[in-house]
Amino acid sequence: MSENPYAAPKASVLDGADPADKVKDVAKAQRHLIYAILASLVGNGLMNANAGLGLLVIPLALCIAGFTIWCVFNLCKALVLGPALWIVAMFIPLVNLICLVVLNQKATTYLKGQGVRVGFLGARD
Repeated sequence: MSENPYAAPKASVLDGADPADKVKDVAKAQRHLIYAILASLVGNGLMNANAGLGLLVIPLALCIAGFTIWCVFNLCKALVLGPALWIVAMFIPLVNLICLVVLNQKATTYLKGQGVRVGFLGARD
């Protein structure tokens, strides 16, 4: 009974996440985000092409929107950003593309700060 029962715990309460795992998570999420940007541009081009695709474009656009929101959520989680406003911005035309580029820039800045080489399609292996 030599220990004080009211003393603060001495255990480390850090989340225990390895910094290398965070870099890998950010790199993977950034690559997915870049794919979402490219898919969004292709989807917008198909919607404006009037190539007789009609109703085929609508499910494709919904899939691209869902993939984009998933990518934004994962990148915000990896960068420890609040994803709520970023996801809401995905529903505003043109603002969504600007937000995607801003998130990509945040990921690029983080990765370069960690010493990772970043190319056109994200971090290089």
